Amino acid sequence: MPAVHCQKCGATYSAPDGRCPVCGATGSGIGAHDAAQSSPPHYDRKKWAALVQYDEEVAAAAAEVRPLGQKWLDELAAAYLTLSDKTHLPSIVFKIVNRAHFEEDARAVPRKAQSHVAIPPDSFNSVWHGNNSKKDNPPSRNVGPLLGVGILFLPPIFAWCLLRSGYTTLSRVLGLGWLGLFLLIAITTQGQSPPATAPVAAADKQAVNTVGDTPPVSKTPEIGKPFNLLTMKEAALGCKDRSTNDKLTQFAADGDKRAWVNYASEQINAGNCINISVGTKVYLDHVGGILWSASCVRPQGETTCYWVESEEVN
Repeated sequence: MPAVHCQKCGATYSAPDGRCPVCGATGSGIGAHDAAQSSPPHYDRKKWAALVQYDEEVAAAAAEVRPLGQKWLDELAAAYLTLSDKTHLPSIVFKIVNRAHFEEDARAVPRKAQSHVAIPPDSFNSVWHGNNSKKDNPPSRNVGPLLGVGILFLPPIFAWCLLRSGYTTLSRVLGLGWLGLFLLIAITTQGQSPPATAPVAAADKQAVNTVGDTPPVSKTPEIGKPFNLLTMKEAALGCKDRSTNDKLTQFAADGDKRAWVNYASEQINAGNCINISVGTKVYLDHVGGILWSASCVRPQGETTCYWVESEEVN
């Protein structure tokens, strides 16, 4: 069958029915094909011209199709005049625009793209070997600085990352070897750490053995010179409650002598505070306040602790 050259889209084809496989035009030969493409549709041109001039919707549709060419404008006129219904106008315009763009794209395709290109068998082999080479030789990985620091200090966590594909055998041997050494050192150190009281216990046992079977004699603590027995170097007002002492200290810091005297009298009468004279022997129970500015002292022979200023105690 002789080849036919489509004058519309430029394709060369050979089909029994004479239809172009690209643009769909029909005809048994070049002449019939050209005639099919060149014959415009029949419609009432005067009526169409009047509609375009006086009907805004028809004029807008014609303006949208006009840049595509007179062929598509004639098709719009014929279709609309046949239906005579404005509700179909948007659909007609949409289909015409799509067909026009399709034919324009088909016409822009080079003729050599329509022919079948034979692919050499060697090209299949090269593609096959190229894909297999990527599988056989995965991309290599380098041990980055972050991974290296992690393996150095926390090998039980980061050394296993070297088992992923791409790392060299040398990197895996060094990383996993350091992991084994790290675990060995940790286990050995934990097994050899003796309890802190072991030497003392051994010494006590040796002392007991030297005495023989004589049971140890308990010693009574010596009484007479306690390390926390102090002397009041100034007369002070001692209070049972720390907050009471702080309040008196605040009055003194403010220079409000009347408030200090009134509050001290109230607390003495209530039994919360006492006067501690100079030279009184006191025991230091504990200290408190900012920079240990307050001390709780217990006069010798009494059972109650009283808060005073630390500078008042020798």
